[in-house]
Amino acid sequence: MIALYLREYLAHQNSQRMLLEGEILDHRNALRELSIQLVSNAEVLKGASELRHLLSARDNGYAVLFMLANTMPARARYLSIDLDSNGLTVLGMAESNQVVARLIKSISASDLKFAMQLLDSKESRLDSTQIFKTGTPPGLPQFPSGSKSVKFQLHGTQPSGNNNLLGKPS
Repeated sequence: MIALYLREYLAHQNSQRMLLEGEILDHRNALRELSIQLVSNAEVLKGASELRHLLSARDNGYAVLFMLANTMPARARYLSIDLDSNGLTVLGMAESNQVVARLIKSISASDLKFAMQLLDSKESRLDSTQIFKTGTPPGLPQFPSGSKSVKFQLHGTQPSGNNNLLGKPS
C-alpha cells in the first residue's frame, strides 16, 4: 500500500515537474521575443535620433545660407560654401580686399557668430565668364571684363555652445 502511494506520489511529482518545465520553456521563449523586440526598438530609436540630427543639420544649413545671403556686400559673390563639423569655409570673388574685410566683419557680427579668418586672398584679372561658364547670373554683381578682382577663401568656427550648427551631435 505504501509502495502504491509512493508510486502515485512520484507520478504526480513528475507530471508537476513536466508542467513547470513547460512553463519555464514558455517564459524563456517570451523573454527571447522581448529581447528581440527590445533590440528592434533600440534600432528604431537610433534611426529616429539620426533622422532628428539630419533634419536639424538641414535647418542649420538653411540658417547659414540665409545669413551668408544677408551679409554679402555689394561687389562680391560666393563661389562655394562648405559647412561641416570643422566649420564654415567660403570661397568667393570680390572687387577688392576692402570688400573681403567688410564680408569678414559682417559674417562675424551676424547672429550665428562665426569667427571668420582669411585663409587666402589673390588678386586676379577675371571676367564673369571665367567664373560662371554661362555668364554672370542675373542679380549678381558684375565684374567688368579685365578688371582686377580678389579671389578669397575664408574659414570660421562658432564659439562653443553657440547654436551647434556645425553638425556635432549634442
